[in-house]
Amino acid sequence: MPRAPIAKGLFTWPSDEPRLIGSRCTACGVVTFPTQDSCPRCASTAMAELRQQHEVVLQLRGQAGDRQEPGKPRVGYTQLYGAPGTAGVSILSL
Repeated sequence: MPRAPIAKGLFTWPSDEPRLIGSRCTACGVVTFPTQDSCPRCASTAMAELRQQHEVVLQLRGQAGDRQEPGKPRVGYTQLYGAPGTAGVSILSL
């Protein structure tokens, strides 16, 4: 019987070792599952979506399926814009 996730966007899928996808508040550090737009602890809207980072990893590995960027990407980044004056960037490479 083929394996399938219960819903899109909840797990790193397809993967040999599926993992949950959540978000992390850049203000207080709380981690939520599933991803949320604001923090349940401090109400900040600066939630870094781990989903973005997972997508970059898939692109760098060449495993993004029909979303795959052409060529062989070697570096990727994610951006986060939160409350006024709050921003963050993650730079990933393989």
